[in-house]
Amino acid sequence: MADFEVKLKGWMALPVLVLFVGFAGYRLFSIKTTLASEAAEELKVWIRADYARSYLECIDVNKLDKQTLDPHIEAMAALEKVQIVVISFRGTDPVYVKAEIRVDGKEPPDGRPIRYFLMEYSTLTGWRVLREISALRYHLKLL
Repeated sequence: MADFEVKLKGWMALPVLVLFVGFAGYRLFSIKTTLASEAAEELKVWIRADYARSYLECIDVNKLDKQTLDPHIEAMAALEKVQIVVISFRGTDPVYVKAEIRVDGKEPPDGRPIRYFLMEYSTLTGWRVLREISALRYHLKLL
């Protein structure tokens, strides 16, 4: 197998360096500009599903009448009003996200107003939530 080697020295390395810094800067800029809007929407979908799952687990399938379902229906309707009050991030790939959450202007049903997530950003497909992480893991990520 043939070895392939590229050596850039002097002024020839400058365009490659500028290209590399430009791409890194564009990626960081695109993450920052879409975090508050696009990433927040993906997080809202994830959070609504998480809260809905807990409500659905409480429903007894053998007793499906209007009286037992009404409180759950009202609670699940309030999930449409999930708000992300503050959102911040660390890192670039993957992105560690901290979100302060309110549901209908109140504390969330699980009692955790601040949650941490691991997200991924692609310039082609946008944001994707990978999983929820601990506060320690978020704070250990320095950059």
